[in-house]
Amino acid sequence: MKERRKELRVHLLNVGHGCNIIIQFPDETFGVVDCYMANKTINYLAKLAATELQFICATHPHADHSPGIPNLMQEYSGRSRQLWHCGFPHPSHTDALILKLAELDRNLLCIYQRAGTQIHHSGVSLTVFSPSQRLYNQFMNYQTDINDASIVLKLIYERSEMILGSDALARSWGEIMADFPVPGELNCQTLVVPHHGSDNGIPFGLLHRMKPQHALISASAQKIHLRQFPDKTTVQMLKRIGCTIHNTADVDSEGKPLGSIVVRMNGTNRPFIERLGDTVDEHPSPPVK
Repeated sequence: MKERRKELRVHLLNVGHGCNIIIQFPDETFGVVDCYMANKTINYLAKLAATELQFICATHPHADHSPGIPNLMQEYSGRSRQLWHCGFPHPSHTDALILKLAELDRNLLCIYQRAGTQIHHSGVSLTVFSPSQRLYNQFMNYQTDINDASIVLKLIYERSEMILGSDALARSWGEIMADFPVPGELNCQTLVVPHHGSDNGIPFGLLHRMKPQHALISASAQKIHLRQFPDKTTVQMLKRIGCTIHNTADVDSEGKPLGSIVVRMNGTNRPFIERLGDTVDEHPSPPVK
């Protein structure tokens, strides 16, 4: 019997207008990128039998991305290896608590990520696309939008490629295009659309260059700050390049939630997408192996 290929799995949990991403590596180790809802994340990690975390990535200090990180750090105190931080100085209580908890955990290494850094783990290459050193130099004077401070990651597992866009806006993507000019560097089959699909996120020219097959959006069915996410313009751009859109707020033909999104990558250029059917308040179970 032919042995089944090991998979890289990325779980985008349904948390409404927020971001909760769990990376499940082929060797059954785990990393977390942002945490809006701690209870849902911790419950899901328990169902994955995640006894420790390779890293917790706080992409940027915004209230729809980082409020659950302190509880997650406390749950995995002594069992997390690294904290990745963008380095943006922010006066929020949450960000101060994150850095304080990192200081208190002797087993945790705090790393301020910069564009160009590469991390290799379990056959997966993770490249930091942003923030660039140029943007970082402006953080200290608050000359850049907090969203443009976001850590943007690219995951490569053999021929499978995925980009996690966080909340990076047009300025950040301009820096990314300048720092990664080689053809193919920005290609991916799957894209977590930045800033919940807003109209001031990723430029159309870059989307066309990326050529993703699948676009993942973490959003709420309700308006946020009088705006509906994803923006109609962004949806139109994604459709124009032939991209299939998966939104955590999607419902099926009967009005039932499609919920959390799981991307399964087996090293080929064709990822498989699963939906878990949960509402924001429900705790789903991961897909069966």
